[in-house]
Amino acid sequence: MLGEKLRALFDKFSTKQFLTKDNIAEFNKELQRTLIASDV
Repeated sequence: MLGEKLRALFDKFSTKQFLTKDNIAEFNKELQRTLIASDV
């Protein structure tokens, strides 16, 4: 389940052509939220 969430997160951000600081910051926030929610 965690793997699916992480894959979806990477897919969502890989469609954005430019890795701007904002995109990276947003990705990091969502990644942390996903890991915390999964209680890893």
